[in-house]
Amino acid sequence: MRYAAETNQQAPDETLAELALADDRLIVTQDFDFGEMAIRHRVAFHGVVLLAFGQAPVAERVARTLSVVGELGDRLAGSLTVIDLKRHRQRLLGD
Repeated sequence: MRYAAETNQQAPDETLAELALADDRLIVTQDFDFGEMAIRHRVAFHGVVLLAFGQAPVAERVARTLSVVGELGDRLAGSLTVIDLKRHRQRLLGD
């Protein structure tokens, strides 16, 4: 796991996308710009997980994220996955 805030604080989103793809890593973020990059601009990603929790308590966010990641596992690769407190949805990348 790599945490961009620790290693690449000033890196533009495009650079983070390139690094993640080169390492076959998923992007896990609250920044919906990555979803737009993947869908509208067709930037290549191994997978993107968007966390849409608003101001929910941290413990709820963590529990929900771990639950969905555990459920979906390898199906996160190749997809844009949006997780909120009540549901999750996926869209294949490259469609």
